[in-house]
Parts: sequence; C-alpha cells; structure tokens
Amino acid sequence: MLAFARDRGQAVSHRGQRLRQVPEPFVADVIELVDPSPRDERQSALFGYLLDRRHHDDGVADAGVLPVLAAAAGLEAVPVAERRDVLRARGPAVLSDAGFSWEHLAGWLPGGMDAEAWEMAVPSMGVLALVRNLANFDQAGISEAAVDTVIAKVTDPSEVARARLFPYQVWAAYKNAPSDNWARALGSTLDLTLANIPALDGTLVVIDTSGSMQGAVPGRSKMARVEVAAVMAMATANRAKDVDVVIYGQSNALVQGLDGMSVLGGVAKVVASVGSVGHATFGHTAIARWFDPKRHQRAVIFTDDQQHDSGQVNLGHVPMVYTFNLAGYRPSALPAGERGRYTLGGFTDATFTAMTVLEGGREADWPF
Repeated sequence: MLAFARDRGQAVSHRGQRLRQVPEPFVADVIELVDPSPRDERQSALFGYLLDRRHHDDGVADAGVLPVLAAAAGLEAVPVAERRDVLRARGPAVLSDAGFSWEHLAGWLPGGMDAEAWEMAVPSMGVLALVRNLANFDQAGISEAAVDTVIAKVTDPSEVARARLFPYQVWAAYKNAPSDNWARALGSTLDLTLANIPALDGTLVVIDTSGSMQGAVPGRSKMARVEVAAVMAMATANRAKDVDVVIYGQSNALVQGLDGMSVLGGVAKVVASVGSVGHATFGHTAIARWFDPKRHQRAVIFTDDQQHDSGQVNLGHVPMVYTFNLAGYRPSALPAGERGRYTLGGFTDATFTAMTVLEGGREADWPF
C-alpha cells in the first residue's frame, strides 16, 4: 500500500494532468491512510495540496513548486465569457502548461469544440487522441496547417512509440476516417505500430472467416471480429520471420503474396477473402494441415471458437496453440491452460505480451 501511494504521488506530481484521471479524494485518502514520507519539496507540496482540497476545498498550488496545478487553477478562475479571448491571446501553449486535455477544454470553453478550439488543442494532443478524433477534425473543418500538424505527429516514429498504439486501434481510425486527409498517413502509422508487437518468429496464424466472424468484437462495436484477426495477423507477418497466414471455413487456404505487403494491403486481402473457403468452422483441421514443425513454433487461431471439428483432430505435432476467442469468454474448443494450450477470451492490448510471458515461464516447485 505504501509503495502504491508513493508511486501514485510521484505520477501525479510529475504529470499534473493525471489528477483529472484519478479522483483527488481517493489519492488524499490513501495519503492519510499510509502516511508516506515525501521524497522532496515538490511531493510534500503536492501531498499538502491534496489534503487541503480533501478537507477544506481550498488547496492552493504553489506556482513555483507545482506549476501545472497552479496554471490549471488560473485557467479555471477565468470568467466563462472571457475564456475564448484568453485562449486566443495566449495560444496553444496555455493548454499544455495547465495540463488541459481536449476533453477538459471542451467542458471549460464556452461553445465547445469548434475548429478554433481543435486547432488550439492539437499541439498538445497525443497520437491516440489524434487518431480517435479525425472525424471531429473534419467535421469542425480545421485548417490545412492544423491538418499538417496532425499528420506530422501521427507519422512520427518517436511519437507513435511513445503512445504505445496497437495496430487494431489505428485500423479502427482508418476504417472510420471520413476523408482522404488521413488515409495515407494512417497507413504509415499502422506500419509504425508494429514495434509494439512482440516478434513471434515461427508463427502459423489461422483466421476464422465464417459468417459469425462478421459480428462485432465486444467493446469495439464498429470492428468486425475478422478485421481484428486480419490486422493482428498482418502485424505478426510483418513483424516476424517464418509466419504463414491461413484462412478457414468449410475448407482452408494459405493466403499468398503477403511478403513485402503493407499491413493495410494485407488486411484488405484477408477481409476480401471472406466466403472463399465456405462458412463452416473447421479450424483445427486447418492447423493440422498447415502447421510445419520445421518452420513453426506455435499456432495462433483467431475465432469465435465455435469449432465443428473440436476433439476430432490430432494436434499432437503442434506444441503450442493460442486461441483468441474474439466473441468473449465461452467454453473452449480445446482443453486450455496446460500442455501448451491457451485460450484467451476477447482481445486487449496485452494479449500478445501474455503469449511471451507464457512461453517464458518455467515449471517450479511450491517455494514453501
């Protein structure tokens, strides 16, 4: 608990913006509960500020010690009728100095987010926020200069790496981007996100292209399951060596011509293949046919896990099978959790990392 409180305090003190993500009363209660020792003057001032706010609602941030909090308080004190004039006079830097996110700006600024407001917010927005708001930029009609700023940031390798974007997040933005302003840029962004995917050399990726895979991934209502599968398959193929991609339904087929193809091109190719192998679900048959022990170390299957051939196919020559059940948690078509058989319900940013952790684990005796 003490470590948690100190870590949280450091996070808040280094990034005042985080105070709007973690409720202040919660942080103050933790500080009171564990009574941590401040590591320096800055953290001591932060603890005092949070405790004053918790009990008296009159905490005042010292601008010399907590400049972001002080700047935020200054902006909050500006009368509503004067806020746009202040923003115009001081420019975009006033938002970054105060740790104002675009969401906070939208509530603070009278009239909400028009083109002028977005243009002020863009310089301090992170890559993920930018790609999620492309439709809003077009709807508001931001300037060409602002468009250029957005494109420069979302195609900057260091910015994309800092954002820790994953390929399916960029695909969602690409699919829903309303104009051609962003298409070419997002193709580059998508390729840059491959650095955030572990290099899983020797992987057979098997994709369910049955009719049920046209359904939406839970929690991502605009993304079909087969699209998520195609994006992650192509990310793996572009990131690693000895990767093959197979689609299956009633029958199965190796997806040809992926070498050197961009992620966007490969996704389009896989999605266009839906229906070409029928609409049943003989996924284990596809694994058995295409897994090559001389080339592959593992098989990864993207499916909603309704396998017609469950329990009927010998997969003894496949040491590791990962089933990504994109429909969520349901009974697994393979015995899971031991002997190299793992089923992961749904899909999150951490699922590929989980694979590397599972493969890096070792059996050990109980230590007591």
